[in-house]
Amino acid sequence: ALLTPLRYSYDDVHIDEDDIMTDDRVTEIITDETIREDRREAFTQQTRMGWTKIFLGYFTTNWRTSTENLEFPWVASCIRLFLDWGRACWTHRNNLLYGPSKKRHKQKRQRLQAEARVWLEAPTCESLVPLQRSARFRRDLTRATTETISTWLLKQQTLRKLIRKKRRANIISYFQSETSMELLDRNFQKKLIEARRGTRVQNDTDNTNEEPPD
Repeated sequence: ALLTPLRYSYDDVHIDEDDIMTDDRVTEIITDETIREDRREAFTQQTRMGWTKIFLGYFTTNWRTSTENLEFPWVASCIRLFLDWGRACWTHRNNLLYGPSKKRHKQKRQRLQAEARVWLEAPTCESLVPLQRSARFRRDLTRATTETISTWLLKQQTLRKLIRKKRRANIISYFQSETSMELLDRNFQKKLIEARRGTRVQNDTDNTNEEPPD
């Protein structure tokens, strides 16, 4: 492990190492045999060092062996892991203190609907992807669940990136100069950003009786 700081800390409270290791939350993970042994060892070493020390750059090198088979190098993998963990803690705290926000959920849904409209209404030279643009499809999509709309948008974004990198055939990208494509990209991205910020939300947004997730 990396050099241990002078004092141990757990949940921002300085306590003895022995007390840390006997904490019920810690022993539950250390003794859980469904978790890989190398990851339990990394957890143990990080606990001894102090989890808050992660934000000062103190990582146990045991994370290296426990993340060998991940997509990114071990440092990047750990950073991504702890960023996701931090966001999850923040979301859990807000839900615990305030409960799910219907207003927040409604705003998210409206912005996703606005972003979907950008894709459906944009000229093909901007969106690049082949889309159904019938009134029925548009109505069905805007009335779909929030998760369905989000998944559909992700699919279009992925396909467009492949087309721009010329990994997917597209007649428009072949007959346009790169300068023209960059201008179209900027125009299209500007519309998407406006939708994500909520400045393109329209009053005639179709709604469903969908309840916010728990």
